Amino acid sequence: MYQTTRALANTSVTDAQIREQYRKMVRGVDIKADLLRFVFTPEEQTAKSRDAAYAKAQAVARRMRSGEDPMALAQEFQIQEPKATLSRGEVAPTIEDAIFAARVGETVGPLETGQGYLVVKVVRHDTGNVLPFDQAKERIRMQLEQESFARAVKELRSSLRAKTHIDQRL
Repeated sequence: MYQTTRALANTSVTDAQIREQYRKMVRGVDIKADLLRFVFTPEEQTAKSRDAAYAKAQAVARRMRSGEDPMALAQEFQIQEPKATLSRGEVAPTIEDAIFAARVGETVGPLETGQGYLVVKVVRHDTGNVLPFDQAKERIRMQLEQESFARAVKELRSSLRAKTHIDQRL
């Protein structure tokens, strides 16, 4: 009976649903990261200008990974106030996940944003007691699959009851 129900019930869970559930779970928790942020914006909306901005972002990321001083790079590339504090929910999920998955001292990027390309060096994480997304992902997936299965079973049973005709004769 369980296998038949499992086969008839549609219980798929997507990565987007898992990510959204994680964001809901950590929404009220104060999770922050201090970072050095370098944004490279194309001067024009042409492929050549975007390629130049991306090349600049790649060069800065490579130099930061090799150990160069980020503040010296900020002066060289005329980046105003590279220090920033980011809380969960302030940026796009893909950028947020990349930044909060990085270890302290790690350089992330270049990441494509709506304004251009972003290179970030993580200075400090303040995560409290919240599990990172990668560690919580499987638990959330199992929870969502169980909830989805329960809903699907309920819907399946109600649709089967609606289609069934029982004639009782005495």
